[in-house]
Amino acid sequence: MTLKSKPATPSTTPAAATPAAWNWGTQLAQQQFAVGTEGTATLVRGFEAMRRIQAQATQQVVQRHAAANGQLGASPRPEDALAVQTELLRADLEDAARCWQQLLGEAVEVGNELLACSTRMINTEDVFAAAKLLHRPGD
Repeated sequence: MTLKSKPATPSTTPAAATPAAWNWGTQLAQQQFAVGTEGTATLVRGFEAMRRIQAQATQQVVQRHAAANGQLGASPRPEDALAVQTELLRADLEDAARCWQQLLGEAVEVGNELLACSTRMINTEDVFAAAKLLHRPGD
């Protein structure tokens, strides 16, 4: 004796039978997920730009210190050594200030982009639709 199974019956629930609140909730979740993903991509791009700024500043410092090391070995006079060290310190402070200024500028740009993402997260029409669905007359 073999068991025969019945063929699966197709679902007869039409898509239109889904409640409006469920559709709205799904659309809102999808919208928030898209905006969240956009915000994450913005952060990653900003972090990468900041990394490049730091790498460039580091490379410049390494080159400057290597050149200063060569100058210190070439001149036995103490006043030349002091002049090289003074110039090295001045250039390092100048580059540090420039690096921090660039990092701050990049952080402000990322903040502006994230603010734009968050304003897109709230769609006024969706908020009004949700309020209409949740509103009970007489409240």
